[in-house]
Amino acid sequence: MKTYRMKGAIFDMDGTILDSNGAWDSCAPAMLAQWGYQAKPTLVADVFPLGAWDIVWFLKKDYRMSQSPEEIYQFMFDYMLRFYSQQVQTKPGVRELLMHLKAQGVPLTLATATVKECVLPALELTGLRDVFDHILTCDDVGHSKDEPHIFLEAMNKMGSVPENTWLFEDAIHAIRTGRSLDMVICAIADPAGTPDVQEIREKSDFYLDEWAQWKKIPFVIEK
Repeated sequence: MKTYRMKGAIFDMDGTILDSNGAWDSCAPAMLAQWGYQAKPTLVADVFPLGAWDIVWFLKKDYRMSQSPEEIYQFMFDYMLRFYSQQVQTKPGVRELLMHLKAQGVPLTLATATVKECVLPALELTGLRDVFDHILTCDDVGHSKDEPHIFLEAMNKMGSVPENTWLFEDAIHAIRTGRSLDMVICAIADPAGTPDVQEIREKSDFYLDEWAQWKKIPFVIEK
């Protein structure tokens, strides 16, 4: 059996370490309903791969919203901040993996499309703030996860290269990018990824139905 090396690990946040995609799924429909717009059946899929401001501009254009970009963003921000500050929980089993890697000295980077003003309260609420050595958002690098910039920046900070950098993700667009870089990809199941599960499995080195399965993964930590 092949043994995979690990010198650094990049974790997505929503749907990967946090059980939070459901809140994102309900945010845009709630906003459109409040302001009298009819959500399209494709809305959740349309906005899933986008960062916060990309969602704003998409909704503004696609729904011809009369509200300003700032108003749209503020609704989303307030809605999600309440969730991240008061309700969000980790996915079962992921804390044990994070603590194991931390204890072994593996540099850990959180790479997320969520704005940092929401990321930090979520990490504080779940007790994971001090686990990560680096926290990067798509806003920080100016690019979504459809592009490699956030992952390249994470590797630069951790001193790792693609072949010994693990990417833990649930979303197909980010997994495609990681695959293009030849990173080691470990996908975690999430309801939001169900439509893409076949491709997610094909493009990942490992696919976990639940985090407890991480103990079966063969890897050697590289100092």
